[in-house]
This record gives sequence, C-alpha cells and structure tokens, in this order.
Amino acid sequence: MVRWVVCGAAVFALVCTGHFGAPAAPAPPKPDPRAWPATYQAADITLDEVLLRERRETGVPVGGRSTFRIAYAIKAEGLEGSESDTWRDSDYHFVSTLGPVRTESGRRNGRQWEQDENGYTRLFRGYHHRVEADEFAVEAGDPSTVRLAGRIAGPCDCYVVAVGPQKAPRERRFYDATTARLIRIETQGLGRLAVVTYDDFRATNGVTYPWRTAVSDGRPANDVIFTVTAFEAGGRVTDDDLAMPAAHSPLSFPAGTDRVRLPVRIDHGRIIVRVDINGRGLDFQLDSGADEILIDRDVAARLNLPTVGHRASETAGPYTSSTVVIGHASIGALSLDNVVATAAPFHFEHDFNTEIVGLLGYDLIAGCVLRVDYPGGHVDALRSSTFRVPPGAVVLDTALDDAVPAVTMVVNGVVGQHFIVDTGADDVMIFPGFADAHPEAVKDDSKYQLISRSYNVVVSEGVGGDIFLHLLQLHDVLFGNVHFRDQVVPVLYHGQQSFEGEDLDGLVGVPFLYAFIVSFDYDNERVVLEPGPQVKFLPTPAPGP
Repeated sequence: MVRWVVCGAAVFALVCTGHFGAPAAPAPPKPDPRAWPATYQAADITLDEVLLRERRETGVPVGGRSTFRIAYAIKAEGLEGSESDTWRDSDYHFVSTLGPVRTESGRRNGRQWEQDENGYTRLFRGYHHRVEADEFAVEAGDPSTVRLAGRIAGPCDCYVVAVGPQKAPRERRFYDATTARLIRIETQGLGRLAVVTYDDFRATNGVTYPWRTAVSDGRPANDVIFTVTAFEAGGRVTDDDLAMPAAHSPLSFPAGTDRVRLPVRIDHGRIIVRVDINGRGLDFQLDSGADEILIDRDVAARLNLPTVGHRASETAGPYTSSTVVIGHASIGALSLDNVVATAAPFHFEHDFNTEIVGLLGYDLIAGCVLRVDYPGGHVDALRSSTFRVPPGAVVLDTALDDAVPAVTMVVNGVVGQHFIVDTGADDVMIFPGFADAHPEAVKDDSKYQLISRSYNVVVSEGVGGDIFLHLLQLHDVLFGNVHFRDQVVPVLYHGQQSFEGEDLDGLVGVPFLYAFIVSFDYDNERVVLEPGPQVKFLPTPAPGP
C-alpha cells in the first residue's frame, strides 16, 4: 500500500483556544443515593441455586414454545405511547411509538438492527457489547463475570448478584429471597446509575412476568414506565413477524438528478451549510459526529415548528431537549420532508456575520453519499446507488452502531478500532479509555515533554458545557494511508463519560480530515478517503549496500 505523510503541528493552533490554569480533571461523581446497600450478609444459597430458582419461578409457556407477544403502554418525556414486542427464542422485533416518533429494532439470526424515527435502518457491529454480554453471562452463571455478592435485609430481603469486576461491578441484580423473582437491576455506565425495577408479577399460560417496569437514570425528566396491556406466551411467531422493515428516507433529490452541490462554505475546517426552513435562511454546521439533526430550541420556536416532550440530555454538560418535526427544509436542491429532529440550546457565533443554529448529522448524511472536498472547499450529495470509489482512494470499514462513523486509526503503532470521523470536531482527540489501555501510544514526544508540562489543562467548549483536556505531541498517527507526524493532540480527562461515550477511542477531527476529500457512504458502511494535493509521498528509502 502506498503511504503518505503530513508534517507539522496544525492541531495546536486549533486546540489551544481554551483557557489555561483551570481546575484539573472533573471530580468523580458522588455516590448515588438511589443505590441500594452494598454491605452484605452471608448468603445461605449459591449463585446457581438463585438463578435456577428464578428460572423456575419465571416458568416456560405451556406447550414449550419459547415465543412471546407483549404490548405495553409507555409514559416517557411527558408523553404517552405504546410498544409491541415479539420474541421467538433469542430473536425479537420491537415497534415503539412515542409522540411523533416511531422506531423499530430487532435481532435475527444473531444480527441486531435498528430503524430510527426518520426511517433509516442500520445493522449493529456490537462493539457496545457489555450489556448483552453481561446478560448472557448471567444466563450461563459464568463465574468469571457473575458472582453472588450476598444478601441484604432492606429495603428488600434480597439476594444480590454482581456482574463485572470484583471491586467495581458494572451491574447488581436483586432477587427477592422468598420468590426468587428479579425485582431490580442497577447498572453503572457513562458516569450514571440506571435503575430498572419490576413489579406487578402475573402468571399467564405458565409464565410469570412483571406487568410494570420503571426505568430511571436519576433525572426525573427521563423516567420511563412500561405497563403491560396484553401478554401472550407460547403462540405462533413467523419469520415475517421478525423481518426487518424496508428503509426509507426524508431526503430527496430533484427528479433526474444524481448529484447536488450544497450551499456551503468551509471556513477553518468548519463546514457551514445554508438551510432554508419556512422561508428563512439559516446556517447549520455539517457534523458527522452528531447522531441526529439538531436545531436551537429558540429558533425552532420562532419558526413555529411543532415541539413535543422533554428530556434531560448530557454531552459536554447537562441540558434539556425536545423532539421537533421540521415539515420541510431545503439545502440547495435537496429536500428534507417531515424530518424528526432535536430542539436543544445551541448557539454559536462563527464570526460577526454567521450564527450557527444547529447541526446536520446522521439523518442528513444517511440519505445520500456526502462527499466533502476540504481542499476544494465544497460538498456534494450523491445518490447512494451512483457512487463509485475513485481510483487510489482508501476505504475505511465503518461501524455505525451509534449513528456516527467509527473507524480504525493507528496511534504510535497501536490500533484503535473505534475513532469517530467527526467533521464537527475542531481537534483530533484521544479518549481516556484508549489512553489507559495503551499508555505506550500516548507518550509526549515533545522535547523535555514540553507540551504536556506546559499545557496540562485546556478547557474547550462543547454542547452543554466545558470539556477538560491535556495536550501531548504524538510521533506518528496513521489515518487511512497518511502518516501525520509530530502532531499535538488533546487527551480527554477522566470523569467526562457523557462526552466520551462507551467503548470509543476518540475523534478524528478537522486537522486530519482537511488533508482529504472525504466521502461518507453509510449504505455500504464505509468512509472513503482521497488524499488532497497537500499530501506528499514519503521519500523512498535509499538502497542498502
């Protein structure tokens, strides 16, 4: 493979726009008062016996068919909705409606999929596998992951099963000591405690099932209550019941047109897109690191866009958001019709004449192939069926589990498989999970470690608050087939898990992307890189003696 190199420290000028001398890393979260006691009495039973009793209590459908059809009423975000779940062994198909939002998800023959509120369907690679892996470990009673922690007397007389590391379990499950029913699950993730409680158990056709499930992450706006309205066990479930629905898109091209040049300007790497909504021209940022389309909630109100629900969200900091439906928007000759988006506080003055009022993420990009020509300064949308990989381009296999493109990047010889290609990131960034797992990859290569010593704390702005970083110089980073040498790169501090996410290695932002023409082809799960004119060939080594 031909390899290329870009030298210099272009990242530094972009990163060091924050403040220095700020407090060090954010403090770790305080213990959650909702958590049940973690001091245990000795249990008079084994783990295998607890799990066996729970399986016997749950039962199996009369006739032995492991099939279920369950209908729920849902209360969430100040709205009411419904869900229908269909199961056949380990395969399932869920259909959920809440306000104007309808989503579907499923698993068939081991492949998970999801269709979002705008009709886009994607397959999961499964790199966020902890919850599912823990579930399987509990079912199997795997002693390397699952253990009986003990028994508590209150708030309930329960056996407690811990899942994950000994000192810091990811999950605790509480089984009623009398009935062996699973009545509560506490899961620690992204810096928050999620609590699921089960009650109102009823027996149907040989199966005992909780008819009420409550989910809480400690923020009342996000509480969800599921109430069973119909339950059938052991009935017939067909392949059609489990089939993945046909995908559809709110994005449309003009008739007879396969390629549209979008009204954009690329200014210092930021891609500013002109969008017309209800006759008003607005500036949005093209952001492949956003899993949706987002609009400032005050702008949505001025445009009289219908907004429903409310939920507590967190990226760089906490904020509230709602669901908004944009009846029609045009981006040049492209149209977006009845697109479901998010309304949240978002305000950014790019310059004196440009107020960016939102983000264009997955729900735009997934409707086409978006070709971002950084060197040329323009962006084209192509019908997905017409796109062909240009000669000499590099194809990056792309996972879209989070509706953002996760690809491989090599940092000082260490491979990270889940770096997000993020057109909305001013920087290239490494997350602490990758840094902790591979300390050899994140050593400061500057002379006397001058960069990390001088810039030990940098504050940058993100949606909802500040992001705390520290800087270091990396000797070599390979992205695509281009080597970036001696680049100054920020590393995210610990304690900011809502920004870092789970199982992600970092962000590939503008300083690297600027060297390429970047094509996002989500239909084929790939990002295609064409090196731009500033990329130079590595010198050919001199022949040996």
